[in-house]
Amino acid sequence: MERLRYGYVLLMALFLGLGYAASQYHFFNGTAAQYAAQVDVPTVRSLALLLLIMGIALGFAKSPSDEVPAEEESANP
Repeated sequence: MERLRYGYVLLMALFLGLGYAASQYHFFNGTAAQYAAQVDVPTVRSLALLLLIMGIALGFAKSPSDEVPAEEESANP
């Protein structure tokens, strides 16, 4: 689970960085309106929603290492 979360964070950082770089490129080339129109499509919005839901699910998912054995649980008052 830890690797999955780490991979998700790396993927999101990559997407954010590339998206920011692309928007800056198009802004300075004067084609920001066309870029915004290309990105504002249902496919991209659906992908963003899917990635958001995946992030929330990974945040709530328990790792096997998160579980406390029964002996340790009873030792803590």
